[in-house]
Amino acid sequence: MHSETGNTSSPEQQYVPRILLAGGQCSGKSEMMEELRRHFGTEVLCVPEVSSLLREYMGIRPNVEDADEIREFQYRLFRIQKECESLADITAFRRGQRAVVLDRGTLCGAVYLPGGYEEWGRLCGTTRDREYRRYDLVLYHEQAGKETYNQRAEQKEYRPSAFPIAVERAHGLGALWQDHSRFLFIPYSQDWDEKKKAVIVAIRTFLREIPLTTQKAVPGSRSSEGALSGSKVG
Repeated sequence: MHSETGNTSSPEQQYVPRILLAGGQCSGKSEMMEELRRHFGTEVLCVPEVSSLLREYMGIRPNVEDADEIREFQYRLFRIQKECESLADITAFRRGQRAVVLDRGTLCGAVYLPGGYEEWGRLCGTTRDREYRRYDLVLYHEQAGKETYNQRAEQKEYRPSAFPIAVERAHGLGALWQDHSRFLFIPYSQDWDEKKKAVIVAIRTFLREIPLTTQKAVPGSRSSEGALSGSKVG
């Protein structure tokens, strides 16, 4: 169990699992989050993408041609996201919710730096394994095809990256997360209902394996030390 919440109660009694939706731009994560919010209701706490809130609602966007601005943005985003996740944990625990579902994880910022994961790790003072321990289940969404990507891009408040760049970053994200012990690849599908069903089944299966939020963590989840165990999914 991560300890940055600042709460002095027993870690085992505060355990709330985190489920991560990972994937490239316009891969359908935000839409999937809305589907999960409707399907699960108050059973889980759905947290939108922090970087999107900064860009779309606060207008905070780094100059894509300025490497220093990108580094500054990703570093501060990393810190902000960790605090948001901790607050989400506390909120979900107090409400008796089964899990926190997140759009994007801390490690995702690595694909936006010129030096990739190595530069990001040095900048943020962390490692991939340490960030893996922040999440109990990773559902990676495969990048959408070009036509679907362009359709979704037109609906965004900000202009996403060109498709080839988006594909490269999506592949980078998949490589970053694929060694997580509970990683599930969600393939792109023209049939949205099929994709939605796959995600819901994965989450339902996961929730059956863990205790209620008022109980302690079990093998396969974050322990009081934040360790992960259990077999890889899929």
